[in-house]
Amino acid sequence: MFEVYMITNLENTKQYIGFTRKGHLKRFKNHKKEAQLGGNRYLCKAMRKYGEDVFITEVLEYVDSYEEAVKREIELISFYNTFAGDEGSWGYNTTRGGEGSIGHFVPEVLRKKLKRIREEERKWIGSNNPNFKNKLFKNIPHPRRGIKLTAEGKMKISIANKGKQAGINHHKAVKKISFAKKMDTGEVIRKESFYGLRTYLEKEFDVKINRSGALKVARGDVRSHNGFIFYREDETDKKTFQEISRQYKNNIKIPINLEYLNQKETHPNAKNFVSFAREVNTGELLKFNSWYECKQCMTKNVNPKFNYGEMKKCLTGRRNIVRGYVFYRSDITDRKIFEKIEEEYRSFND
Repeated sequence: MFEVYMITNLENTKQYIGFTRKGHLKRFKNHKKEAQLGGNRYLCKAMRKYGEDVFITEVLEYVDSYEEAVKREIELISFYNTFAGDEGSWGYNTTRGGEGSIGHFVPEVLRKKLKRIREEERKWIGSNNPNFKNKLFKNIPHPRRGIKLTAEGKMKISIANKGKQAGINHHKAVKKISFAKKMDTGEVIRKESFYGLRTYLEKEFDVKINRSGALKVARGDVRSHNGFIFYREDETDKKTFQEISRQYKNNIKIPINLEYLNQKETHPNAKNFVSFAREVNTGELLKFNSWYECKQCMTKNVNPKFNYGEMKKCLTGRRNIVRGYVFYRSDITDRKIFEKIEEEYRSFND
């Protein structure tokens, strides 16, 4: 699935048309990033001149194949007159669309420069290269090739290297103060490093602590891991880390029950933000007071396989459509696009 999209400058109404298969919002972010890095295209220059906030993006059409996307891009650039090379045009496209080079004009100064570079490169081809017959480029064997190590020598090397990169001595081991709270008893355990904390828990409580899983808990992405809640100085929120430090210092034990914590509207992904869902085939627009309500409606009335993960990918532009629907949420969707969706919803429901 490809999206043919349009970017509009609200200051002067100039437009840019393109197509993408990665989602128009993600492509819009890439345009902004290109402008920040000093891109030389007309659209990049305009973003630096007027500011990124005055630009909005929208989808003009959804098409199924690359060939159809190329065709529609060429037709829409012509229809909206956005090719900057035409007299009287009002847009930022530097080509007539399609493959990305149709109508592209190369200045005479640049042509001469490229010709000079190619001529210089030809001087170093084949036997003209001074290193063509250089002995340094021949396959010279390593000076120790063929020399076998004795069993005693191998043992000496093994003893010398053993433990250099093990555990806390590993160059990637983070030496930050870390805590773990045992959920059923509320006991708080403190260690000087995250590695030391994990090895202690595995030894004392006979549990397997996965580093990635424990770090997700410390960052707040997951609530618990194997009966423990983890905190690390550089990953956990500052106030939360100060609170767990206080509990450890004063030997405060507060058991935690997560039985109902992740249910229904209390689920960490059930954000209380106004949300919209548009059915692609009919264009019907549905409004919800929370992200939880939106997901519940989708699972009950459309498809029980809807989940927060795929719906959020649609919000961030990583997916174009999820099971025939496009989603919008007030805290993630571009503000101007969300305002247009709200206005459209009001106009149909007044």
